[in-house]
Amino acid sequence: MQDYPKRSAAEQERLIWLAAIYRNYSFEIQRYIVSKVGEVALAEDLTSTVFLKAIQWLRQEQSKVQV
Repeated sequence: MQDYPKRSAAEQERLIWLAAIYRNYSFEIQRYIVSKVGEVALAEDLTSTVFLKAIQWLRQEQSKVQV
């Protein structure tokens, strides 16, 4: 079993917020990206990348708050 770092309440809230954004808007974002790149598989990858970057940003911002 892998130990994950404990998350603060603020980080938990941000991740829940981002998950809701993903559920509500990922299809539209992916559809927009498909219209620009013309490939569904590439659009899926890019959509995932957008949300992974958002998670990384949230974690970086949270670590700045804790310092």
